[in-house]
Amino acid sequence: NEPECVKIVSADGRVLEMNPAGLRLLEGSAQQIIGRPVLGLIHPEDRTVVQKSLHDGLTTKHHCSMEYRICLPNGTQLIVESQARPIRNDLHGVEGMAVTIHDITSRKEAEEKIHSLAYYDSLTGLANRHLFKDRVGQALAYSQRHQAIAAVLFMDLDRFKVINDTLG
Repeated sequence: NEPECVKIVSADGRVLEMNPAGLRLLEGSAQQIIGRPVLGLIHPEDRTVVQKSLHDGLTTKHHCSMEYRICLPNGTQLIVESQARPIRNDLHGVEGMAVTIHDITSRKEAEEKIHSLAYYDSLTGLANRHLFKDRVGQALAYSQRHQAIAAVLFMDLDRFKVINDTLG
């Protein structure tokens, strides 16, 4: 099990300290990371959510937890799970956050693979009966809630059984 990245972030969002496991995870040196904005490596689409979460943690003085993507210098993306706790000073103000980051990329990829196997045909990549039933159920529930009409189109292909039995 890979050790976690642990870093100290200032109230203005700069990395003050990071453990060696964190530097390895982010594929950077202390000179490249310490003193830089914490949002620098975060995927652009996730920055607003992470910034809001950290701001909320700093202002409410409560722990925050989130998942987001990190973009490494080599172009690789990691999906991480992060826990941030406020660091309080003697006057009960918040000086920064202690943040732990754990790489969950392989777990998320495995979950996506399981989802794909459960809902899509492995040969054709098309949605299977399980996904079809799920989507029809959602459409029916939506139509009942909003007094809308839902329709299902059924198509039959002549002699498809022969093709399916022959080619799989």
